Amino acid sequence: MMTSKRLFLAAAAVVPLAVFAAGSELVAYPEGYRDWTHAKSMVIEPNHPLADPFEGIHHTYANDRALTGLQSGDWQAGAVLVLDLQNVSAPDNTVQEAERKFIGV
Repeated sequence: MMTSKRLFLAAAAVVPLAVFAAGSELVAYPEGYRDWTHAKSMVIEPNHPLADPFEGIHHTYANDRALTGLQSGDWQAGAVLVLDLQNVSAPDNTVQEAERKFIGV
């Protein structure tokens, strides 16, 4: 499973705001993905091994089919995850989203 996560991150970094082929079918860029289920957030800090190029705040969103896959391990056609990576701003001892670095589908 760790390999597929790394593959997803690597693909997301190489092809931002793109359409990925899933088998022979294309996956369209998902409008309104921030209204999907928010599956996870994390922050990668500067000294992390993946900081270049993944330093920042990561949000992962799942459509209904991907949510089922995350919960059951049974992935259906049409399951889509979106990785939304934001730069970090840290004014006054806070951590906040800054400009978007990329979106991986």
